[in-house]
Parts: sequence; C-alpha cells; structure tokens
Amino acid sequence: GPLCVRAMQRKEQKMKMFKMFGKRGFAVLTSMALCAGLVLPSFAASFSDLNNAINGTYQGNAFSFDDGKITLKEDVVNTGSEDSITIGSDKNVTLDLAGWKVDYSEKGTGSTIWVNGGKLTLEDSGRVDEDGEQVSGQVTGGKNSGVYVERNGSFTMNGGVITGNAGKDGAGVNVYNGAFHMTGGEIRNNEAYHGGGIGLMHGTLNLEDGKIINNTALD
Repeated sequence: GPLCVRAMQRKEQKMKMFKMFGKRGFAVLTSMALCAGLVLPSFAASFSDLNNAINGTYQGNAFSFDDGKITLKEDVVNTGSEDSITIGSDKNVTLDLAGWKVDYSEKGTGSTIWVNGGKLTLEDSGRVDEDGEQVSGQVTGGKNSGVYVERNGSFTMNGGVITGNAGKDGAGVNVYNGAFHMTGGEIRNNEAYHGGGIGLMHGTLNLEDGKIINNTALD
C-alpha cells in the first residue's frame, strides 16, 4: 500500500544519502540543514525490521547489537498491518529503547509487544534531541495492551515509558500465565475496560520500583 511504499522510499533515500556522503558527511549535512532551518525527512524502521533483528535475520542500520542487547537508533513504526513485536519461547531479548518509540498505532490490531513464552527485558538509555531535551523511549499504540505476556513468558521493565495503549484487560501490561517484574520506568496514560495500567491472571507480579500513573479502567 501507499504507507509501505513511503516507508521503502524513506529507507532508500536514507541509504542513498549515507552512500553519497558517508556517515560523517551525512552528519555534517544534517547540521547544515538544521542551521538553515530546513527540515530533513524523518526515518523509521518497521515492525518487520525489529522482528527480523530479534530473529537474527536483519540487515540494516536501524539498530545496534551488543551481546544479546538490541538498541534502537530510530523509531520503530507499524507501516501497515504488521505483526506485533514478538518474543518467542526460544528468545531472551534485552531491548534498549534509547529514547525512541515502538509505535503500533498505524493499523495495528494487537499488542505492541507480544512476549509469547520468551523473556524480554526493557531498558531505556534515553537520548538528547536537537533542542537539547532529554527524551524517553516509549512503547505505544497497542490495541490489545502495550506488552502482552503469556505462555510462561517473562517481562522485566527496567526503563522506558509504556503509554497510549488500549485493551480489554491490562492496557499497559497484561499478564496471562507469565511473570512481570518492574524495577523502573513508567506505565501511564493507558486505558482498558479492566486494569488500565496492569492486568494479571494466572501469573506473578513483582513491583519493585517505577511509576504507574494516570491509567484508566472503564469498569
């Protein structure tokens, strides 16, 4: 569809600019454009890109990899009707948002992140934007929870913000036969029929630190 085409065009444009100017030249070009008040096109990886990174098949520059940790270098956006970010039973993934978003808003129908029997640790080393402001990473846009944990999966949240998600149960984090351990970050501004922030059924919950604020349950 048109969204997929635009996403491909943005990636092709980014790669062309890197090839033409190199990493340092691209950075200089970006700085010159900002000084001149010009707006460069924004880039985002797709959900398929991140799923491929988790499965070890991704080839590109949207993420960095270090001993099992995947660090975002740009936003990750659902470009159509892509599958949730999926952590299967054979996966043990540490995801550093690094101040970027994982956003399922565009035509997404499920959870932003689905921990399907695997282990996920969410971190956020943050970043500083062009205005010098500190930016926190987000998991957002889920229609059936921001993070859904099931089949004895395990989710540890050390940082980041889970916000702007919806669901029937547990809009922020929903645990069904799994475990959730929160040591940092925020779960805020999510809305569900039951459990605006967290939903728990047949699982374990360990809230050590972090913030759970301004979530809404409609029942």
